[in-house]
Amino acid sequence: MPDPSTLTLEALVSKAGELQMIPAVARKVIELVADANVSAEKLASVLEKDSALTGRILKISNSSFYGMKRQVTSIHSAIVILGFKNLRSLAIASSSKAIHKKFGPLEQGMWDLSVATAVGGRSLAGSFPTSVQELSFVAGLMHNTGQAIMNNELPKLYERVVEESKSQTKLKSEVEIFGYTHLQVGWEVTKKWGLPSEIAQAIRFYALSNLTNEDSSEVEKLDPNLVKSFACVEVAQHIARSLGIGCPKPETLDIAALKGFQILGLDSEKLAVQTERLKEAYEKESSVFN
Repeated sequence: MPDPSTLTLEALVSKAGELQMIPAVARKVIELVADANVSAEKLASVLEKDSALTGRILKISNSSFYGMKRQVTSIHSAIVILGFKNLRSLAIASSSKAIHKKFGPLEQGMWDLSVATAVGGRSLAGSFPTSVQELSFVAGLMHNTGQAIMNNELPKLYERVVEESKSQTKLKSEVEIFGYTHLQVGWEVTKKWGLPSEIAQAIRFYALSNLTNEDSSEVEKLDPNLVKSFACVEVAQHIARSLGIGCPKPETLDIAALKGFQILGLDSEKLAVQTERLKEAYEKESSVFN
């Protein structure tokens, strides 16, 4: 039975849904990108109203992570070079650290894992369409949203989840203590925040190997490219944990047994290459996100 001091899923989502995690300008960008008639000039004029957000977007777009052949010096040029949807992803990514109400060692570990999952997810999606690469990136950064909210609102209970996760999966610990998982929390809250549906779906379904039968049936109905992005996030997160990123020490994980591993058509040689790429990219670019 869940701990009697917990909140129901509905109560937690209602409470977290009141947070303005995404700055007003970033929310406007999300709204504008959904408009097929929006111009680059209009997007640039909105973004330029938030100098801090603009600075973070330019910093990420100029990192080696994006591999630009020339320096991006203005938001307008970033929009032209990267495209509207990529800018939307960068606006969300540049704001997502603010999910955490406080920032101690536990929260830093969550964020480090999110950053590593984002860079690793985008690398794994390298041969897929740009839309898959971008979703793998932003979903990687936000896959821990539900955990962050549970930790924000009920930190003592989430400390128990972390402790019990040393001997079983985190999802199982969450169900035992809260009665629901961070996948459910992240899905419901990001929908309430009005984020694009594909991001909310990626947060809900990225743990492909541990989904309920009902959720697995839902995934089977989705666009295959969308599912590939879930697979990229799942595998990248496990690679990061195997390297000890976001956790006290490297974890021994059977990555080849993951459903995401199979969907991506990986083998031991490709996994070794992707592990090295994630490690190098994280070491080189993690400071960009902090």
